[in-house]
Amino acid sequence: MPEEEEALFHVGYRRKRRRRRFSGQTRSRGRHATGIYAYDHDHTHGLTPLMKMRTLSHEFVPDPIHAGGLRCHGMTPLISHVDELGFMEAMSIKQTECFEGTD
Repeated sequence: MPEEEEALFHVGYRRKRRRRRFSGQTRSRGRHATGIYAYDHDHTHGLTPLMKMRTLSHEFVPDPIHAGGLRCHGMTPLISHVDELGFMEAMSIKQTECFEGTD
């Protein structure tokens, strides 16, 4: 990027208000807190290409009583990257509190 464009980008960015962005997840299986930022398959059987994401491992199997439903062992690569850069804060919430908030 040319020097003038870079300077304009920084000036425009500084004028914006700093907003806090959160990503919420259940406390029992939080990918933010316990997952690692690494290359992993997006599919349980390893049929997809390796992608860099925050993951619990494609071999991870949740407890059968986990009613909240862990449908995927990893976060999407884009959200993982945003999280890794520090543009987002992770929040772990008890599953029951999440369900109460939907009423």
